[in-house]
Amino acid sequence: MKKLVRVMMAVTVAVATLVPTVVGAGAAPSVKVTVDGEAVKFPDAQPYVESSRVLIPVRFVSEALGAKVGYKNRTVTVEQDSKVITLKIDSKNVSVAGKTVVLDVPARIKEQSRTYVPLRFVSEARGATVDYKDRTVTITTGTGSGTDTGSVTVPDGEFKVDPKYHDLAPMVFKDNMRIEGDELVFTMPELKGRTAGGYYLWGENSTSLTPGQEYRFKLGANAYISIAYAHTDENMEGYIIYLDPKHKALQGKFDSVTGDVVVSSMNITIPASKDTLVNVLEQYN
Repeated sequence: MKKLVRVMMAVTVAVATLVPTVVGAGAAPSVKVTVDGEAVKFPDAQPYVESSRVLIPVRFVSEALGAKVGYKNRTVTVEQDSKVITLKIDSKNVSVAGKTVVLDVPARIKEQSRTYVPLRFVSEARGATVDYKDRTVTITTGTGSGTDTGSVTVPDGEFKVDPKYHDLAPMVFKDNMRIEGDELVFTMPELKGRTAGGYYLWGENSTSLTPGQEYRFKLGANAYISIAYAHTDENMEGYIIYLDPKHKALQGKFDSVTGDVVVSSMNITIPASKDTLVNVLEQYN
């Protein structure tokens, strides 16, 4: 069992610090967009996935929806019938006919100097309905209310627990791990009778976490927490919590996340999956 603990720690460090060296290994998956059955053409800048969200070049989609798009002083303006919508670059706040709507990720300028916005911006701009399946975004006009609750979530990026080895996850997350101000707060689970380990790791250093003790760690620290244990058949279940969403091991996929941490599964029998803590906790509410 002691040997297994050492193996668990080695796997944890390897997974948490792994950065791909192959060019294109972290490339964003391609996404197709249709409006009322017609494919939207993107002559230069393409839609992409960021932090499990689909972002699109605002001009091409908005114009496909019949809207007029303007840009001045880092502010995007979309005019649709009598509705005027404005959004500043790097801001989550959208003004929709004088009403403020908060998006989950901000607008930003990317390749070819194009302005990218999350898909919720589209639903607010036209009251359109938005659906996502098989990496295709389907936008349908005239049926939506314009009160979409969030951007499209990409299933491939969601956090998943192993269907067989999942005892540890609820003990770590359910009614336990949370964000308080600028701190991650949780109590190290009591895992009596099981080979288990909890560690706080930064650089080449690590500190063992004591079962039953509450811990508080500052968000944004260049460090991560590993909690894992072996089941009776010695299959490992484990989770890594990155305090900084910009940690190099995350390959830039969560760079837009603020005020949260990123959770990664580390189980033997299923591929690793990652998501923000707020989305992970939704599975246990």
